[in-house]
Amino acid sequence: MADQNARFLAHLKKLGDQASGYLAAHFHISELPPARKTRDTLSAALSQLASLKFRFKEIEIFLLRNADIVAVTHEMPRHVLASTCASIQEVFLGRMGVTFTNPHGGLGEFYTIFDLGAPADYRKLVAWAESAAGVAEASAPAAGGPPANPNEPKQEVDSATLTRIKVGLGRTDISPMLLAQPAYSIAEPDKVTVIFRENYISVKVLETTFCPGQSLTRNRWLFNDLTGDLDAAVLRLLANPEERASRKRFSINLNLSTVASDRFAKFDADLKPEQRQNIIIAINKTDVIASPRLWIKFVPRLRDRGYKVLLDSLHYEAVEFLDIDAIACDYAKMFWSGDIMRLDPNRFAKLQRRVGNRTSPQFVLARCDTAEGLRFARGAGITILQGRLIDNMVKKGIPV
Repeated sequence: MADQNARFLAHLKKLGDQASGYLAAHFHISELPPARKTRDTLSAALSQLASLKFRFKEIEIFLLRNADIVAVTHEMPRHVLASTCASIQEVFLGRMGVTFTNPHGGLGEFYTIFDLGAPADYRKLVAWAESAAGVAEASAPAAGGPPANPNEPKQEVDSATLTRIKVGLGRTDISPMLLAQPAYSIAEPDKVTVIFRENYISVKVLETTFCPGQSLTRNRWLFNDLTGDLDAAVLRLLANPEERASRKRFSINLNLSTVASDRFAKFDADLKPEQRQNIIIAINKTDVIASPRLWIKFVPRLRDRGYKVLLDSLHYEAVEFLDIDAIACDYAKMFWSGDIMRLDPNRFAKLQRRVGNRTSPQFVLARCDTAEGLRFARGAGITILQGRLIDNMVKKGIPV
């Protein structure tokens, strides 16, 4: 995935003196304590911004290295953007006030809105973007990594180690690292069937193989840089007809940039139509938000070729804000969270209606590791489940 700090700066520079009608909203997430800037709150914020794409086509979203988010819009009414900003502030802070001074000098402001058609605003934001991208003297904290998980190893991989891992992946048989987790259909009473298996590379095995004692995922931005190489390794493995045949119906996680690559085109060309029908391409929703044009261009082609497409890694708050019907796909995977059971009754019922009894896309409830999750799925009409609880019930012959 391209460096978002550099991409943001390049976008501003491209606008130049043609920035009339453009607004930018900078969310100062890096100023918050770690407990407030979680993967879930970031996901919810990105989802709210992404939902605007289906009403206002020209909007670019940048998730910077320090976890700040910047949205650049064109011809969007300022009050619409301001309303969304206030809603996102509530996601991160609830009713808490803001006490910090942000890098643009705003005291008590969680977000800053710039009118890029105003020269002073434009110059101010460009200067900050240059600092964040590392091409100017930093007048504000430069972008760093996301907050670390205290349970992970203290030492994270550096860029030199990452380069060594990339080289190693090109020379290593990754089949022992490629694990499979079933997705079960519970549509028929008293009959649970595996409808596909999610193939994914075990990060733990990667770490043990290439960087013992270090964490690949502690620095999320370096790990994102590795995902393209992981995609290439998976496609290289599955290019073997015997390997594909042994896996029956399966899903693989790919970046949109991989789907758009010559490497994937060659992989696709070697498949027969009936083989494509047994492959589900899972694409992370963060990738969709970052590269909507690639999604719009390539996902319909995938489906026309016979693949199924799964929109991956949805938090329930993303499901609430995203216009799922406007994102054409076959499956949408939502992660179970116990917080769902603590929603107020109206919001809970609305979420159930959005995810249940659907055929396009059909929802998959993942991380279904508790009886609460299973009851939610049953109540909502979700018939595809993934998780340790379901795995154990199937293995022990317990009715789901």
